[in-house]
Amino acid sequence: MPSATYAVVIADVLASSARRNVRGLLGKKLTAASERHLRQKLIRLPYSVTAGDEFQTLTAELPSLPALLLDLRATLQPLPLRVGVGIGEVADRIQPPVNRLTGEAFQFARWRLKMSRIMVCSNSRC
Repeated sequence: MPSATYAVVIADVLASSARRNVRGLLGKKLTAASERHLRQKLIRLPYSVTAGDEFQTLTAELPSLPALLLDLRATLQPLPLRVGVGIGEVADRIQPPVNRLTGEAFQFARWRLKMSRIMVCSNSRC
């Protein structure tokens, strides 16, 4: 039986330490986004905050990824996001919470997020 291919989205809020109450604002906005994106069948699992200002989810279908990212960025305004997307297999049974799942899609998303941090840092001469 062939494995399913998923897209994992991992994002973090840029310059979150310079913002007040970023965690409260992020939680409120992600709750609303989770409800809407689940209802629209854009995601398979609710967004889960994984570390301070970082969160992740699993897309429902690969073709929905552009619409998901566009709506996510609009919904989380004024919070600027850095996003990593990984496409591949998920090693575990798909069930909440998303932050307990593993597999290559998560590894690729984490790698992409890390690479975007390096690129931003090198361009800013951090």
